[in-house]
Amino acid sequence: MKHTRIISGALLISGMFLFACKDEPKNADSEKVANDANDAKIETNTFEKDAEALVKLSSQDQYLVNASDFAVKNANQKQVKQLALSIAGDHNSLKSEIKSLAEKRNYNIPDSMSNNYIADTEDMKKWKKGKEFDSKFVDEVIDEHEKAIKIMEDCVKDTKDSDLKSLCEKALPTLRSHLEESKKVKEEIDAVYKS
Repeated sequence: MKHTRIISGALLISGMFLFACKDEPKNADSEKVANDANDAKIETNTFEKDAEALVKLSSQDQYLVNASDFAVKNANQKQVKQLALSIAGDHNSLKSEIKSLAEKRNYNIPDSMSNNYIADTEDMKKWKKGKEFDSKFVDEVIDEHEKAIKIMEDCVKDTKDSDLKSLCEKALPTLRSHLEESKKVKEEIDAVYKS
């Protein structure tokens, strides 16, 4: 009888411990946390889409700034370093504008990159300097700018928030310029590394 109580007590404590541990998130994704907080506040799908766009753009801007800062130090070709400097400066400004609008609308945005962007940044640190780094960085910049342009074009078309629409309309020419410059740099470095 005494053994049965001890075993029952031990099982109960073990079960409580496992249940408590199960609920504790590990490395919660910053974008998911911000989106969940916004979902709890927002009443309409239109505003929810606006908040989601700001969350994604904020995380992406942080990634592009971090990646560009890293590229300035690690790129081999001068034109890649110049591209990285331009991107870092412009995306720092955009990040501030996004933050200001999010605060004005009482939206939560991440204060760090998403887990996917953190993993991408860690991968970037493994790239060999020279052709591999320069080529992969420029490809990454092209991909991220295509995504950002799509998000902003959708916002311009769909949002009812005049401030968000204005922010996107103002930022789109810069993002398109980055995309075109990135494609040009890609052609230049492809030619350099072929020889």
